[in-house]
Amino acid sequence: MVVKLFGPPPLVRRNFLAMGTEITVTLAPQRRGQFRSVKRAMSELKTLLRNFGHDGWAWGQGALST
Repeated sequence: MVVKLFGPPPLVRRNFLAMGTEITVTLAPQRRGQFRSVKRAMSELKTLLRNFGHDGWAWGQGALST
């Protein structure tokens, strides 16, 4: 994760793999106190996309693949 604290609004960026694709998420919290919420939201998004890749994507291991 990269956090930029100077210049334009600070950016929080995270890369992860889901559905055979590299996903990049970038958020710009308005206050420094929001970093914990941003990290939590990114973790939830990562989980949602990985679960979709497993359960709902035709090439995953879930119901659509059978």
